[in-house]
Amino acid sequence: MKRLLLIVLSISLFFSAISQVGIGTNSPSPNAILDISSTSKGLLPPRMSIGDRDAISNPPAGLLIFNTSTRTIQVFDGNSWTSLSPVQKHYVGESYGGGIVFYVYDNGQHGLIAATADQSGNTPWSPTLTSITTSTAIGSGLSNTQAIIADQGNNSSYAAKICADYSVTVNGITYDDWYLPSESELVLLYNQSATVGGFVYGYYWSSTQASTNYARAYILPEPCNCWCNCTKNGNNGKVRAIRSF
Repeated sequence: MKRLLLIVLSISLFFSAISQVGIGTNSPSPNAILDISSTSKGLLPPRMSIGDRDAISNPPAGLLIFNTSTRTIQVFDGNSWTSLSPVQKHYVGESYGGGIVFYVYDNGQHGLIAATADQSGNTPWSPTLTSITTSTAIGSGLSNTQAIIADQGNNSSYAAKICADYSVTVNGITYDDWYLPSESELVLLYNQSATVGGFVYGYYWSSTQASTNYARAYILPEPCNCWCNCTKNGNNGKVRAIRSF
């Protein structure tokens, strides 16, 4: 026991005597606790998504991570996470993420992208008439699409499934997280229909249900500004998939 205590004490005294630690250098800076030197390797901080980052309980000020969702180095300043590296700002009309940006928020860091062409010009909203809980809100298109597919299945072709099945590869990157826009998202797309382009005049489906028998559809491109409560399995509408970033 005495020998163990002696070893622990010796180690403690050794490290307390060292004021600087050098990695890759025998002469660490006297002003640094840790001095890393290399001409061929870098420092790799912990990498995590926004969800992983936000799950950290009581992060201390100065905590450093690489955010894989925003692809930026971030530090916690005691109140919030701040990006140290420049954040790319996107704009309406930009070719990005497999399509054309038609809506931005958070100073261009996030928004919505429309596919460059229609995915269908003649398809039903759903094969059968059932009541499906959906939302009109911006940001609800994906959950609406998932709810429709969960209810209607994968054995036939219809608006939500066509969007979910769509994928496009640009510069070696495959984008396959598309969905049918909600009513409010379709309004945003209508407002930028001339910028996005490629629309053929007619009713375009939203992922928002109007009732058990009907779903909301909007005439694109502008300037009609016309809505329709169209029969889900009787009226064939057009489809333009969107995705978020």
